[in-house]
Amino acid sequence: MLRISVLCVLATGCAVSGDPFDDDSETAAALTAAQSARVLDLVNYPGVDQTALDDVVGLDPRAARAIATYRAGADLRFPSLDDNDITTIAELDALSYIGNAAFSKLSAYAEAHPAPSPITIEQVTFKGWQAEIVAWGANTVPIGVLNGLLDNRAAANIMAARPLADVRALAAVPLIGANALGAFRGQARTWWHARNQQQASLAGTFDGVTFDEPTAARALDIANTHSRDQMVAGGIYGNGASAIVGNRPYASLTAVAAVAGVGTSTLQGLHAYATSLARGTTADGDACAATQECAVGLLCIGLTYDTTGHCRPEWMAGTFSDTVDVTIPDGGTTITRSIQVTGLASVPEDLIVHLDIDHPRKQDLHIALVQPSSAESLIWDVDSAGYARVVVGGSLERDSSVNGTWTLVVTDFMAGSAGTLRGWSLELTSRYD
Repeated sequence: MLRISVLCVLATGCAVSGDPFDDDSETAAALTAAQSARVLDLVNYPGVDQTALDDVVGLDPRAARAIATYRAGADLRFPSLDDNDITTIAELDALSYIGNAAFSKLSAYAEAHPAPSPITIEQVTFKGWQAEIVAWGANTVPIGVLNGLLDNRAAANIMAARPLADVRALAAVPLIGANALGAFRGQARTWWHARNQQQASLAGTFDGVTFDEPTAARALDIANTHSRDQMVAGGIYGNGASAIVGNRPYASLTAVAAVAGVGTSTLQGLHAYATSLARGTTADGDACAATQECAVGLLCIGLTYDTTGHCRPEWMAGTFSDTVDVTIPDGGTTITRSIQVTGLASVPEDLIVHLDIDHPRKQDLHIALVQPSSAESLIWDVDSAGYARVVVGGSLERDSSVNGTWTLVVTDFMAGSAGTLRGWSLELTSRYD
């Protein structure tokens, strides 16, 4: 199952005579240097997309579209190689539908929710979002990716120093200097899109009650599916349970916490109820789901292709990696890389393929995975933004051997640009046939 997000942006409209969007921009002229800097940080931050500019910042939809379209450049992808950074207030003011009202809202939002600011470390300048995503990448990507960017000793030092608080902490790691920081900055666009492909975290603190990711997922499932009586039996006060049931559905616990009648006590009860469901008494082979974990020593497998899985012993799951950098030639030349899988049960159940690819035109690539049985699955023939997480799930041939040689086949069919496969790995679960 390959998830692809596509952002479609309409062309910017033009102001018409008599509309409320003036060009005088008295508010813009009145901004202090600090306020102007915060506004520019905000409009250049990829984390505030067109929807957020409209729905959260409160801009007119046409103003939000004007900013999003302008900064994305011709390819309408942000961030990418052809972005237009908005470097001055005058440049922002020149966009359609950006007037006093827009500047007032942008300034107020940037004051309350400042976007990351640019930072220079060892003469390497990071945009605010680059500094943010580089810290994420340094804490997240596998050792094979780090080895491809850095001296192996520097990569090992980063692994030992994780988690790193920010890009300054990264720069303080032994053997990390200007060249290494520049290499990390070069990965910023790829890592930004990679992080956005991952499912948004549900975890957080809501009305003083902190939920980790698994507990948050169970709590959200409870809020959306359990009856009032079930919630009360689980320890949630009746009034809070009624408020939750009466305002469904919810996309996040933030939405649950925002409901009138839901406060700290209700969320504490929801947390306790979700925690009580964390470890059941399910046995090997029993049905399970993402929000209802198996008993200790068992894993819920089969969830990449169905909403219900089965509990299996933990040893039936494993991750197998290849961290060698390999050049991907252009013009139709194929490369292959293999991983030996051992120690699992007889046949595969779930499969997640992690790819780390550095290539300027990933849409040129065709990538297939060959199982030990010689069954072949096409897993990539579109731009997957580099450090990709491709879920095969239901397309996996699940009645053939899981142990044996798994081979990745990569072909660049278009001449003009080469790239590098910086590593790949398989996350597998298994069962007996």
